[in-house]
Amino acid sequence: MAGLGYKVWTAGDVVAAADINGYLGEQVIMVFADSAARSSAIGTPTEGMASYLKDTNTLELYDGSTWFSADSEIPSQSGNADKYLTTDGTALSWGEVDALPSQTGNDGKYLTTDGTAASWATITTDPTPSVFLLMGA
Repeated sequence: MAGLGYKVWTAGDVVAAADINGYLGEQVIMVFADSAARSSAIGTPTEGMASYLKDTNTLELYDGSTWFSADSEIPSQSGNADKYLTTDGTALSWGEVDALPSQTGNDGKYLTTDGTAASWATITTDPTPSVFLLMGA
C-alpha cells in the first residue's frame, strides 16, 4: 500500500493495520545497521521510503527503483565557506561570490560595472548648469 498522506487520530480511534502500513510504516525514517539489514527487513520498498544506515551515518531515499543518499544531490559544504548554492537546472554546485571593491574612501560614489568588474565611480555635475524656462500662453 502506498503512503496515504497525513492523518490525525484522536483518543479512542481504532488504528487498522492498513493505517499502520500506509500512514506510518512507509512514512517514517527507518533505522538499520546497514543496507543488508534493510534489504532483509524490507522485501519490496516503495517510492518515497526513507532509511538511516548506522554503519555509514547516511540518510537514504528510495526513488522507486534504487536507494540513494539524500546528500548525493547537495555538494559538500567542506571548503565552500562564503560561497552560494546555485544550479544550472540539472545539478547543484557552489558558486563564488564576486568580491565588491573596497568601500574605504569611496563616500559619495556609486557602484558601477563594465560588465566584467565592479568599480566605484564619481558622480559628476555640470560646473555651468543651464536653466531653461518654458512659459506657456
